[in-house]
Amino acid sequence: MPDPRHYLGQLSQGHWFAALPQALRHTLLDMAQVQRLDAGQRLFRRGDKPSGLYAVVEGAMRVGAVSETGKEALLTLVEPPYWFGEISLFDGLPRTHDAFADSASTLLLLPQAGLLALLEREPQHWRDFALLMSQKLRLAFIALEEMSLLPAAPRLARRLLDLESVCGALADIDQVTVVGALRVAWRAVVADAEPLTDVLVVAMGRQGGREITYGSDLDALFVHRPRPGVDEGRAREQAEEVVRTLMALLQKPVAPPLPGERRLEVDADLRPEGRQGPLVRTLDSYREYYGRWAEVWERQALLRARPLAGDDDLLTEIQSAVDEANKAVSKAESIRKFSVLAEDFTEDNGTLTPSMKLKRNIVMRDYEEQIEALYG
Repeated sequence: MPDPRHYLGQLSQGHWFAALPQALRHTLLDMAQVQRLDAGQRLFRRGDKPSGLYAVVEGAMRVGAVSETGKEALLTLVEPPYWFGEISLFDGLPRTHDAFADSASTLLLLPQAGLLALLEREPQHWRDFALLMSQKLRLAFIALEEMSLLPAAPRLARRLLDLESVCGALADIDQVTVVGALRVAWRAVVADAEPLTDVLVVAMGRQGGREITYGSDLDALFVHRPRPGVDEGRAREQAEEVVRTLMALLQKPVAPPLPGERRLEVDADLRPEGRQGPLVRTLDSYREYYGRWAEVWERQALLRARPLAGDDDLLTEIQSAVDEANKAVSKAESIRKFSVLAEDFTEDNGTLTPSMKLKRNIVMRDYEEQIEALYG
């Protein structure tokens, strides 16, 4: 397990921990214990004895309640570098909610007994921990006021605007990262050799729609355009090398290492023919595929396509192709009503085939209630 003190810089990005006296920060890290949880693993449940105060340094924790039928009421999603579990520190009573790992997560635990012993020796620090709870109490009062005073429509609009701004900012960060990495990859591959093609990265899915969260990957298509007079086979090989170098760069940790860093995973499975298809295609190849063989859902996926990084002229050409493909979707095939699901369709959960085709019978069975609500 890593030394908890390695997370000092990351924890100091949080307002509460950063405001603590320096000596107290080091004392807390000296008593901290590192805990690792797999996705879906329970940390504690309602009614458990208090175990201490937790900080999330990697992944995310879902805090809420789960009914006997498995229905979940989510209270909050705790992400780095924030803390939770302080209520039981004050009253010593059992846990009020359930806590599960939303993804593979790393936590720092400040044990209950150690904290109480510290506060017995140095009671002036009770105020520091009270400030942690008061911050959350203020947020709870604001949420309660909105629920009590604002009509449903303005309340929903306010939440959506907050969500949109966060998701948009995260998407902007990812785009800057990809733009920089693509330039580095291009120079590394081409160097002093002859440039044979131009490359463009197109964001798809939630990245394309600027609807990502902190743990989102990058759904992408890769397009290249051979330069005039060059061999198309050599141009494709150069484009593939640039893309593979880009993907490898995005997986490299920063230097010096940053505790809790989450690298940007690239998922190219939305490309034509899925994993069985070529990683990089020309624009003409994409046009032919979407015009002749693409299924309805593949054309609809283009509604969220967004040129992300690469040659500006190719970017303009791609945007025109996307707009043209969207016109090819008939009114009967257009999206008029939708439901946001808790998880994506993937091969792992059985809703997609290895070639990324939708298993309609599985979807109809597993999402019967949501489909009924759409057509009811």
